[in-house]
Amino acid sequence: FDALGRAVEAGVLTLVEERFFRNRLRLDSFAQFEKGIIQATHTVHDLSPQVYDKVRETFELNRAEAGYVFDIPNRIDLLRKG
Repeated sequence: FDALGRAVEAGVLTLVEERFFRNRLRLDSFAQFEKGIIQATHTVHDLSPQVYDKVRETFELNRAEAGYVFDIPNRIDLLRKG
C-alpha cells in the first residue's frame, strides 16, 4: 500500500476512484478465525499470550445464531498508469 502511495505521489500512477464497501464474514469457530486470519501467511501476527487471550475473548463476544459474524470494511483503489 505504501508503494502504491509513493507511485501516485511520483505521478507513475493516478488515483481515479476509491470505493468502500463491507463484506460479511461468517465463521464457525475461533479455530477457523485463528487459521484464516491470525495465521494468514501474508501477515505476521506476533501476539503475546495476553493479547491472544483478549482477541479470543473479543471474538467470542460476536457469537450469533449463524455462528460468528463480522462486517469487514474494504477499500478498492482504481489506479491508472501515468
